[in-house]
Amino acid sequence: MTKPCCFGNRALRQQSKAGCLAGSSWVIEENNTMWYSMRCEVKMNTRIPRLIILVLILILLITGCGRGNQPTVQPIETAPILPTEAEPAVEAGKWWHSAVFYEIFVRSFYDSNGDGIGDFAGLTQKLDYLNDGDPNTDTDLGVTALWLMPIFPSSSYHGYDVMDYYAVNPQFGTMDEFKTLLAEAHKRGIRIIIDYVINHTSVNHPWFQAALKDPNSPYVDYYIWSQTNLSYPGPWGQVVWHKASNGMYYYGVFWSGMPDLNYRSQAVRDEINKITSFWLKDVGVDGFRIDGARHLIEDGEIQANSADTHAYFKEFNQYVKSINPDAMIVGEVWDGSFAASQYVKNQELDMVFGFDLAGGLIKAIHQPDAKLTGFW
Repeated sequence: MTKPCCFGNRALRQQSKAGCLAGSSWVIEENNTMWYSMRCEVKMNTRIPRLIILVLILILLITGCGRGNQPTVQPIETAPILPTEAEPAVEAGKWWHSAVFYEIFVRSFYDSNGDGIGDFAGLTQKLDYLNDGDPNTDTDLGVTALWLMPIFPSSSYHGYDVMDYYAVNPQFGTMDEFKTLLAEAHKRGIRIIIDYVINHTSVNHPWFQAALKDPNSPYVDYYIWSQTNLSYPGPWGQVVWHKASNGMYYYGVFWSGMPDLNYRSQAVRDEINKITSFWLKDVGVDGFRIDGARHLIEDGEIQANSADTHAYFKEFNQYVKSINPDAMIVGEVWDGSFAASQYVKNQELDMVFGFDLAGGLIKAIHQPDAKLTGFW
């Protein structure tokens, strides 16, 4: 069984404690800084081949050389989270530069009540395994941030088709239990970001159901409709126009169970802002991982990285920072490094995943050909 990944510039130092295997993903930040990501196995006796270690050390040395001219700034404490160990010098407010992230699928992490489903209470019980808050101990993994995969009520086990943005999945526990998890994590110096699935909803979301039943419903405008099947394929050749029970066709880039939201509607943008404010202010999460970010706004058959998508995320970033300047936004932009990095370069997202580099590393090790990493 695989526990999902930790990413950060400190992750290699922690791998002897976490038993991490190389090869999950990288994260791209400002100045094209690359941050390594790995997956942690439950079995702690796994050994990493020497070739992988040598490759990673070489890459860290290369990327490290490019950061030598950055000014040194004294570390900053971000209330209410207390630091658990000395932080390296980072730019003010950007705690994610030195964070060690650990991705968690709550459903499979730890079950506190014996119902066979992982839950918030179980995760709270295991926080000391991730970080006990004491820098003098060496029995925890040294994790300083958690990325929780979707925790909203959902039609499926994975949670990426959301039915209610203002609640948590009752199989995982209550909102009060989630807030307890947040509080206990913050006591240990652990921040928590949540998977934010705002490109689409579930077909079972009340918005979509209302739109199906009543052509005059205000929620019709929340989705993208056509009276005919436009039939053009999606970015990877998939079907994107799906026939609804009302005889219309709706757009869903991932599959028929996930209709895309219509961000050309101001009502949708206002709703997403309300939801964002709720999770940042009322609940207190430390940021978001934006699912399917590059597909947010289509421009006809341009279904990825549209100009309107970039413009929206620039506004979204500003809105998030107006609520909490220390909130982090990382985007899933599954594209080449150049296309993905534009979201960071233009101050739309704080980070994006470096899928292109991750794939190149794996190919380089398997073939082997160091040129596949893109460094040569």
